[in-house]
Amino acid sequence: MSGEQQLVARIKRSSKYWGQTPPNQWFEVRLVEDNYYQLRGNNNNYRLVDVVCGIRLASGAVVDLAKGTITPAGRDWADTRRRA
Repeated sequence: MSGEQQLVARIKRSSKYWGQTPPNQWFEVRLVEDNYYQLRGNNNNYRLVDVVCGIRLASGAVVDLAKGTITPAGRDWADTRRRA
């Protein structure tokens, strides 16, 4: 397998954190050793129950790990690397 992959998440509509990002927007996250907030990203901490996780592929497409669906590159994605 070649290319870079990144763990990403988007906030569930049912989460109390809904509204911290535009609806259904993916953002980069990382796993941390914490008993309550297992994910860090979007300048916040999140529980796994509050987000849907995915993998951003080298092409920019995102694979939703819960549904197995693919979001094409450039759609519903906050690419912070492009911001100045």
